[in-house]
Amino acid sequence: MEDRALESLRQDWQTYQQRLSETRTQFNNVVNKLRLMEQKFQQVDEWLKAMEDKVSLRSGRQSNRAAKEIQLHQMKKWHEEITAYRDEVEEVGARAQEILDESHVSSRMGCQATQLTSRYQALLLQVLEQIKFLEQEIQSLEESELSLNSYSDWYSSTHKNFKNVAAKIDKVDKVTMGKKMKTLEGLLKDMEKGQSLLKSAREKGGRALTYLEDGEAETLRKEIHDHVEQLKELTSTVRKEHMTLEKGLHLTKEFSDKYKALTQWIAEYREILHVPEEPKMELYEKKAQLSKYKKAYKLTCGKFKMRHHISKKINSS
Repeated sequence: MEDRALESLRQDWQTYQQRLSETRTQFNNVVNKLRLMEQKFQQVDEWLKAMEDKVSLRSGRQSNRAAKEIQLHQMKKWHEEITAYRDEVEEVGARAQEILDESHVSSRMGCQATQLTSRYQALLLQVLEQIKFLEQEIQSLEESELSLNSYSDWYSSTHKNFKNVAAKIDKVDKVTMGKKMKTLEGLLKDMEKGQSLLKSAREKGGRALTYLEDGEAETLRKEIHDHVEQLKELTSTVRKEHMTLEKGLHLTKEFSDKYKALTQWIAEYREILHVPEEPKMELYEKKAQLSKYKKAYKLTCGKFKMRHHISKKINSS
């Protein structure tokens, strides 16, 4: 009877020892898994901290174009690195959930995994946002530069054309002055294009100013201001040249009409000189007519002097 009891106790002890061994093994496995998870958590946490510090270095949006291009290149590299690390973060979450399901340990591990995943997503969004901002800023600076270059090219070409048309004319005649007038009228119409180009450049430059540092922003402001003043001066000069030439053409026409009248009078006077002597009454009428044409002659000479003065003014402008 005692032997049976002892045998039963012995078997119970062996069963207990076996269960204890299995429990110890399971416990050790869980502890090892928890240690590995803790190391993994720490590894992901340190990586996230390092990347968060890097991405946060760009505190403002004011910098020159070269700096922005360098920053954009770096952000894209970090985006590639963050994207490549996605599997690591997802694996940490999956392993943590697996341990929780198997071991029924504290949910603190699940909270840690969730926090790391949230930080990873926030980091990814931050990098994508910075890339978007940098691309917008660089595009704004490029548009401003292209717009200013377009205006500068127009101004250079228009100013050159004006200098050519405003050059000194050796011989002033109606045909030459008419061609010059036509060119000036074309330049006046072209001023509208210049105004439009400059308006576009000012608008795009204004947007670009918000993304530039103080020194470069001030340089851009001055460049735009100088262009505005240059266009005002060119427009005013072209208008004055046009008005002067218009007056010159009017005087030329007036002189031409008077000259024709004088030529006609000379021809008629010559006819009078070659006819036989006439009665006194007709002679008095001819003298009166002669006096009238002498006045016309003096007026024509005065107009000629005025025309000469206008020609000089046109050539000197």
